[in-house]
Amino acid sequence: MSRAKLLGRAELLVGLLALAARPARAYEPAGACELALDTWCTAHCPHTGAHGRLYARFDTALSGARPAWRCYAKETLSADLQRYERGDVFCTRDAQLKEELAACLNREAGHGLSRPGDSMPPRREGNIPQPPPPLP
Repeated sequence: MSRAKLLGRAELLVGLLALAARPARAYEPAGACELALDTWCTAHCPHTGAHGRLYARFDTALSGARPAWRCYAKETLSADLQRYERGDVFCTRDAQLKEELAACLNREAGHGLSRPGDSMPPRREGNIPQPPPPLP
């Protein structure tokens, strides 16, 4: 067996061991934005045609790669769809999904911003946030 093949197998084994050794952690859902992120993945990743709906998760990959935002096919995730477990049907879209998440969180917070960097409406008397009342 060639040195390159041995190295490839060793990397695969290290990745599998890292997955097995990591504690089972629950994915921290993106709250009300989870469906928006999943929808973005389904619309923008090449695996949709063969695998249907994709799921946006902040997790790792088989090679033990650092956690990042990725679009995963259902069969790569745990039974509860909360964490990556196996396979190579995913696409890493870290920057794009971070941007989508920020835009969604802004909308959810009532800022009405569609993308990071959008400007807030001008402040006029009447729309300036007031501090909360003092506690009794």
